[in-house]
Amino acid sequence: MSKTEKQPLGHWYDYLNNDTVADAVLDRLVHNCYRLTLQAESMRKKNSSFNQNENHKRQHDVQ
Repeated sequence: MSKTEKQPLGHWYDYLNNDTVADAVLDRLVHNCYRLTLQAESMRKKNSSFNQNENHKRQHDVQ
């Protein structure tokens, strides 16, 4: 099973607003799993058409 999440695990307590429920959910999700924490910018965001339009505008303004 694969699970991706933008929220760090510690933020789930505030999100679920119930420490007992958050403990139960997180225990089931992270038990016997490998966690990979990535620090890079989102490729979806980096390659979005909005960013490409902004980059094009910046390049046009410089010329």
